[in-house]
Amino acid sequence: MIVADHYFYNGKKFEYSKSLRQIRSKIGNPKILKTSYPCKNNLSELHRIYRNKKYLLEEKTKLVDFNHPLYVLFSSGTTGLPKCITHGHGGSLLQHLKELSIHTNVKKEDKMLFLTTCGWMMWNWTVSNLLLGSSITLYDGSPFYPSKDRVIHLTKKSKSNMLGAGAKIYEAIQNNHNPKKKNILPNIKCFISTGSPLSSSTFRFINQNLNKKSFIHSISGGTDIVSCFMLGVPTIPVYAGEIQGPGLGMNIDVFNEKGKPTKMTGELVCKTPFPSKPIFFWNDKSFKKYQSAYFEKFKNIWAHGDYVKKTKNGGYIIYGRSDATLNPEGENWNGEIYSALQNFSWIDDSLATAT
Repeated sequence: MIVADHYFYNGKKFEYSKSLRQIRSKIGNPKILKTSYPCKNNLSELHRIYRNKKYLLEEKTKLVDFNHPLYVLFSSGTTGLPKCITHGHGGSLLQHLKELSIHTNVKKEDKMLFLTTCGWMMWNWTVSNLLLGSSITLYDGSPFYPSKDRVIHLTKKSKSNMLGAGAKIYEAIQNNHNPKKKNILPNIKCFISTGSPLSSSTFRFINQNLNKKSFIHSISGGTDIVSCFMLGVPTIPVYAGEIQGPGLGMNIDVFNEKGKPTKMTGELVCKTPFPSKPIFFWNDKSFKKYQSAYFEKFKNIWAHGDYVKKTKNGGYIIYGRSDATLNPEGENWNGEIYSALQNFSWIDDSLATAT
């Protein structure tokens, strides 16, 4: 394990020593290389890690099965204890290669900056760029510290030509932006957005103010599949507010509550297997939690928990989580309720509830 004894976020210092002791007591006595948090004026700790590369590489590379565990990712835990979702080597890498090389059009000469923590699946997705020989820029910190234009500054300084971030970060850039400034990031060929729906107005802002010639690549999937159900297609038109289409090989559909396909808003499902299904949940030998999480709602059909609608353009609009849709007096209210508030600069955030 390589660990830091503390870290900084938003200008504040967070100690990690106590957590490290707890981790160590739980997993026995692993080999630990403890470092101090590196900063631009002191890179000695990074040099020490490099000098210890022999110590770090004692374990030799070995061949493993296609479904040998690669990642354990954790669900948010908002609806109960977090799920320990275990993904295999082969399926995860196949999905990432498909999504990065075909859907995102990543080339060997590209460099991607994706604003993500190590705990978000987008970190795993970003690292898979290395399979294509392209470069990645890793950033550990707030996207708005020490200034509101931090993302713009980072993108230019790192000389990245692909930028990925949560939709809320793009919205924040939009709200803090001088509308008279155009073509702010002329070298970006692709803007990737995920985490929540990217609004139509933010689509237009990216196109009109950041780079008119770039590909706006809205994607959606999740920790559960460490990849995407739907994402961009570089060869077809982009429509504001929509995700362009399903991922190659992803047999998705929209079901109503009776388990039938619908042209209205409904539940996102995947009707046939795909490579990056979790191989199991940790400590769920009977697969009881696994079955309950994805296959309880519709028999033998993956129900993802997103509330979506297929558009006349062949794309998709995601309105939020199906278990978070408000339903006062039988009337469905989805994420669009927040769109009415986005144009008010004096509203930072909002939350709707129903009784």
